[in-house]
Amino acid sequence: EMLPPEGVADILHRSKITEINVGQVIMTKRIAELINENREFSLFVQKSLERYRKGDWGDMSDTARELNNRFLEKGMRLFSSYGSEKFPEIWITTQADRSSSTIMFPDEDVSIEPLEHYSMGKGEEFTEAKELPE
Repeated sequence: EMLPPEGVADILHRSKITEINVGQVIMTKRIAELINENREFSLFVQKSLERYRKGDWGDMSDTARELNNRFLEKGMRLFSSYGSEKFPEIWITTQADRSSSTIMFPDEDVSIEPLEHYSMGKGEEFTEAKELPE
């Protein structure tokens, strides 16, 4: 179940960093519940989103960071992971059209889009969500 940020986590909208357009920020119900229960987790999520907006891809391999940088330039879907000693890992993903970003836990599958394979050359392959017609 996806929840819009209104009334759930105002703290996420206080960031003035806008280098990367993340669109509407939505989150899973479990993320929203933990944000409402734990102010420290809420701050962790806010800081992670701020890092994401700056192009800091969090706890990703160098290859994944490079791919995200390419995806940013090419207008493709972005993905990042943020960890903490105190809290569970969170993922942030932004749609290719930059209309929305989702904050979720790694064990949550919120995508309903079909996947399509792409190649960046040099034998690198990745899976990207294919845009659905409206």
